[in-house]
Amino acid sequence: MSLSIDSVVQRSTDQVSSNVEGEVAIMSIDKGNYYMLNEVGARFWQLIEKPRRIGDACTLLLEEFDTSQGQCETEVIRLGQELLEQNLIEVVDAAST
Repeated sequence: MSLSIDSVVQRSTDQVSSNVEGEVAIMSIDKGNYYMLNEVGARFWQLIEKPRRIGDACTLLLEEFDTSQGQCETEVIRLGQELLEQNLIEVVDAAST
């Protein structure tokens, strides 16, 4: 499955995460892999604690970080896709949010 700015995502229940000095450490319960997210990735992780459209997350990130809309969307979709492939996030039906 490919993500887009219209995809609604949330954290998976098959992970454990913790804030570590402005970054986030995530461990996949399913795969046993460990991931670190930088400050921007950590903020995205915080924003998807509950279901959120990727485009809406980018809008909020643009208010907090110095980047362009295009770059933000590209990077967030890339990060989201990586997290999705590792079962750390899941796509949610927008109608159920």
